[in-house]
Amino acid sequence: MRTNAVELADSTSHIIIKNLNAQHVYNDGFNIHGKVKGAEFYNCNARQCGDEGFSSHDDCETILDGAEYEECDNGIANVNVSGWSKTANVFIRNSRSVGFLIANSVKTKHMLTNAILVDNPSQFSGGYTVAENILIVRTNDGPKTQALNCQAETSFSRLTAWGNSSLLRADGGASVVIKDSLFGPEQSIAHFRAEDPAEIVRFENCIFSSDLQIE
Repeated sequence: MRTNAVELADSTSHIIIKNLNAQHVYNDGFNIHGKVKGAEFYNCNARQCGDEGFSSHDDCETILDGAEYEECDNGIANVNVSGWSKTANVFIRNSRSVGFLIANSVKTKHMLTNAILVDNPSQFSGGYTVAENILIVRTNDGPKTQALNCQAETSFSRLTAWGNSSLLRADGGASVVIKDSLFGPEQSIAHFRAEDPAEIVRFENCIFSSDLQIE
């Protein structure tokens, strides 16, 4: 019956929210709109929300540290047109659409650190993100999953992806760097939509399963 469990809007600033669980709202567990600054969320979880577990919009700046998001449409979807987000120590699983989503057409700044993404149809999607220490897994009975869908500047370090149906898609507008990472078996194809894939994707010090194909 309720739209969001927690909603911040307008020019709200310097808010700290801790140790809160959200469930069964028809929109977002945590919804941030407007020009919210200095909003910090610690150990704030959400499950079975109609839309996102956590979603930051417009010109907002947020810190999210410690969270589990399960069975939402998207676990986290930040759609800022300006501002930034810092996300750390999150576990996102069984989303209906995307686990971690950055959806924008302008350059914003996002950080993702210490994240586990499991059985989300699209595990990571977006750009303008620096991601470190990430585990992306499809379990044996999980849905078909795409590990990475990169649409803009994105960098990964210490990334492990295992068992996903597809490892990576990157189109011509992307600029992707992946370092010190491990790609396990059963990830059949990486898709690079460009005349010269080396212009949009660079791998440094990475280990690949022998069954990986590139298209």
